[in-house]
Amino acid sequence: MSEKYFNKLNYSMANEDSEMERRIVKKLQSKKVLSVCGSGSRALTLLSPIVEKLDCIDLSEAQLGLAALRVELIKELELDDYLKFWGYSPYSPEDNIEFRKETFKALSFEAKEIIEEIFEVNEWTSLLYKGKWENSFSLFGKAVKFLFGSKAHNLFKCENLDEQQAYLKKGFPWKRWNFVIRVIGNRATFNALLYKGDFIKKNIPMPHFDYYSKAFNTLFANGLARDNFFVQLCMLGKIEYKEGSPIETNSDCFGEMKESLNKLTPGFKQKDIVGYLEEQYGYDYISFSDVPSYFSGELEKNFLQKVKPSLAEDGVVVIRSYLRIPEVDRTGYTDITYKFKDEIEQEKTQMYRVEVLQKS
Repeated sequence: MSEKYFNKLNYSMANEDSEMERRIVKKLQSKKVLSVCGSGSRALTLLSPIVEKLDCIDLSEAQLGLAALRVELIKELELDDYLKFWGYSPYSPEDNIEFRKETFKALSFEAKEIIEEIFEVNEWTSLLYKGKWENSFSLFGKAVKFLFGSKAHNLFKCENLDEQQAYLKKGFPWKRWNFVIRVIGNRATFNALLYKGDFIKKNIPMPHFDYYSKAFNTLFANGLARDNFFVQLCMLGKIEYKEGSPIETNSDCFGEMKESLNKLTPGFKQKDIVGYLEEQYGYDYISFSDVPSYFSGELEKNFLQKVKPSLAEDGVVVIRSYLRIPEVDRTGYTDITYKFKDEIEQEKTQMYRVEVLQKS
């Protein structure tokens, strides 16, 4: 697996709907959890009173530093100040510069110097949309907003699914929307904006346009656009309606993260996830994110066998596949994905095929 993509601040907010896995962890009553780090929000939101151990793993020191920052902010701030620091609604990422700077200076955590450099480059505006992933989809959203003009917010004014479906049938500018997906949602554009030559080698038969169209159509059918951070990012360039803010801003989730972080200290591991797990034991839940979609060769074929000894009895691996379903040996695992049908259907990006595999 190439490390060219996984070596800077790729994620700053949420490239996945971590509420899905939060619900799965709770349903399974998992106690010892390992998660790909990302921005930290996907891993930390897995915390609840039942979780006794959480390890976050990433190849990027900056990503681990951002997660460590989130830990300290959750411990030290109340929810409203947490929203203010990050620039979540009702606050703006461009505002509260002095508050953000003073709050940051008072904290102590690993990789603080790296994160401070990133803040200084951005003149202490929020980093919420500064990850390469978030910035790319923000550009996508700005293009949609420009093409839609005065109609850009109409979808988000719908207050129930019946109203939304009626608007999609009669008022939504489908030709302009499909044009944007066709131009921006393709391999060449994503390679240029985000992956820098490391774009996933797709093995699903569906064309890119059909893949993205299907995902958005599912989102439009299953939930309100105003409740979805990903739809807002893709169509407005940022989260403008607070109902759609990611799960880390939810008061119940925030309270459980704070309670958990007063009892445990997450482990931050700057390592390759498969290599690390070959030397570990006892995890009840391993969250791979979509990392296996980037695997190839022997690693792709055997990674599940390599990590199997690290799982506790009946331990679970969750894999998200983006454009590429890993061609991996699943021997010794039972597919229990069907048990989480509701959680998967309600996931707010619908860009991933989700597998929940239990050690058997």
